[in-house]
Amino acid sequence: MAELKSIHPKVYDELVKAGIQKFSRVHSPRKRYHMMITNITESMNSCLFAIRKLPITSIAEFIRNLLQRWFHDHQSNARETPTFLTNDADQHIKERVLESQRCEIHPIDFNRFKVEDQWKEAIVDLEQRSCS
Repeated sequence: MAELKSIHPKVYDELVKAGIQKFSRVHSPRKRYHMMITNITESMNSCLFAIRKLPITSIAEFIRNLLQRWFHDHQSNARETPTFLTNDADQHIKERVLESQRCEIHPIDFNRFKVEDQWKEAIVDLEQRSCS
């Protein structure tokens, strides 16, 4: 960002004004997991390979349509997600919840619990955030 600011201060100002959390995973208030494309160049190259010999106006129109469809699909996917998590993360949590329902939990004191399932047992300490 410092390099961008020194080269194109107006672009830097516009990005900051738009909100860094919108384009930076580090500053995002939510965990995005695999929803964000990390290598846009490779994605675009694979999509544009077949049309490289077309006139530039046709290529520009194709790119506009492609990006419009991508943004629409991602927004639709995000709207249909019932939680702040991605579908993969939500499914992972659901599986863990099902696994946890097979456990027996015995309180030791207010913060510690003995957790047993068919194969093992452990002591969970909520205050220390630890599990044996």
